[in-house]
Amino acid sequence: MKSWWIVLIAAVVTMGCSQGDVDVSSTSKFSEEELTASQEMYDALSKEYDDANKNYGAAMRAAQAEKAPREELMKIRRELEPNAMDYAAKFIKIDEDFEGTPAGIDGLVWVISNLGTGGREIEVDGEKVDYGKTAYDRLFEKHKDSEEIASALPVLVRGMPKADTETTIKNLIASTKHNRVKGVGTMALFDFYKNIERYKGFLDNPRFKQSAGEETIEYLTNAEVPDLEPLLESIIEKYPDFDYGKPVGDRPVDKVGERADNKLFAMRNLLVGKVAPNINGVDLDGREFNLEDYRGKVVMLDFWGDW
Repeated sequence: MKSWWIVLIAAVVTMGCSQGDVDVSSTSKFSEEELTASQEMYDALSKEYDDANKNYGAAMRAAQAEKAPREELMKIRRELEPNAMDYAAKFIKIDEDFEGTPAGIDGLVWVISNLGTGGREIEVDGEKVDYGKTAYDRLFEKHKDSEEIASALPVLVRGMPKADTETTIKNLIASTKHNRVKGVGTMALFDFYKNIERYKGFLDNPRFKQSAGEETIEYLTNAEVPDLEPLLESIIEKYPDFDYGKPVGDRPVDKVGERADNKLFAMRNLLVGKVAPNINGVDLDGREFNLEDYRGKVVMLDFWGDW
């Protein structure tokens, strides 16, 4: 596996030109009418789902504020919570009608974001369908050469690591001509391996082993996490300005270069036994302080947030 990894790193570092040298827009093959129509369909469907979610959340918060009984809360959930399954076929159809448009690919990404990449079958008109698998298969069978597939890669590495996910991303990085896919893919691969490190910590937990299943446990047990710093260094050097995923609501999207720089700093500095980096701030009494002023003393840092 290590030799495979060295080859992959070489491909990531050497195959691409500078960030601006490739990546002719993948939208140029579509007419303005196709781009507009597909985007309007996607936006309308997304808004419908998001509005339903907001209405559900508002109703639930109001009921909780009134200390409504559990039965009332469950009734609100049954009646108002939107079901992603009800929207999945419509999102997939956008790509069926406008194959390969950014909105079509975003529709497939929406499905795997909400339903995963497979394993959740339902019965529709007497037939069993798995919308997550349908969207995943369509994405990587029909659109693996599209620049727009980059938006799917951060989604793929969420949750439990799978062997086929690792293979898919590696192959995509090695074969793509798009720097955006290389940069986002390399960042996704880093996140994938960090996920492996995290889940390896649960391997001695009987409940985790039972819920994960034998195949996943075997993969996690045997998976090797390579040296991750070269991935981050290649992103910072060659692909810093690409977005890592798509915006969600008002939340900004990280640039892969900034994200990689932060991860690299953490790996090199925020470790047990390392000297804590300096922190400047203002205390509760409005006095400016500097962490270095307390060097040699025992200091408790309490980081907290309020949303």
